[in-house]
Amino acid sequence: MGIWDGIEKAEITKRGKYLSAGHKFTLKIKKCDIISTRDKGDAFVVDFDVVDTTDPNHPVGAERNWYQSCTDKNVFQGAVKQFVAAIYGYDLSTMKERFDREVGPSLAAICEAALCKDGKGSNSLAGQVVKVSTVAIKTQKRGMDFTRHDWEPVALRP
Repeated sequence: MGIWDGIEKAEITKRGKYLSAGHKFTLKIKKCDIISTRDKGDAFVVDFDVVDTTDPNHPVGAERNWYQSCTDKNVFQGAVKQFVAAIYGYDLSTMKERFDREVGPSLAAICEAALCKDGKGSNSLAGQVVKVSTVAIKTQKRGMDFTRHDWEPVALRP
């Protein structure tokens, strides 16, 4: 068996283009998906087009991604919940009880419907616009650099 056997079937790895810390962005969702990584398990990945930005390194029209590891279920689900709440116009810092009551029972179905599933899902959040502020933090367990995404609604729900 040679080194090149099977190369015609090799997958090309797509590299993420992530938002840098310390900026504000308005983003239009292109697609959401769950991917399996080689070393870190599953991850929720969202592809966006930049609509507005305070970061000259991420110009309007650029495609960027948000990667949320699924390894720690509490962190993963909390981050995705905040993301979906912002899309639906809820600020969880002031509207959490209302969101839990009005959207909470449907949240799992909303998340499932949002998945592109390798181009075959409904991708129901495509076209939605959301705001995010990015903040540099250190992870609690390892003290490594991390960019926290604080999702915000474009407009609050009436």
